[in-house]
Amino acid sequence: MIRERFQQLRSRLLGDKTRLEKELEAINPANLTAPNDEEEQADEVEEMASRIALTEVIRRRLRRIKAALSKMQDKTYGVCEDCGKGIEEKLLEVDPESRSCKSCKQKLHG
Repeated sequence: MIRERFQQLRSRLLGDKTRLEKELEAINPANLTAPNDEEEQADEVEEMASRIALTEVIRRRLRRIKAALSKMQDKTYGVCEDCGKGIEEKLLEVDPESRSCKSCKQKLHG
């Protein structure tokens, strides 16, 4: 992978990381207000469940981004964790935190 493209992907990952960390902070359950009645309590429970689910999705993505950035640092970025071959540049453009090449992804997901 050419150095310029590598730097673009790194910048994108860093930007995504920053954005997701801000989103995670914004949906913090501590930001909820105390409900006044039963209807508000029901709405609050529903809202909390949605926040918990969204929080988990964001945390999972952040872990993948941090892993990709770590791989960039130790020069193993773009190498498939399953077969050890290079991950296609087109795939990294679409999914810069990808851990597997196209062939291994297809085997895994059928």
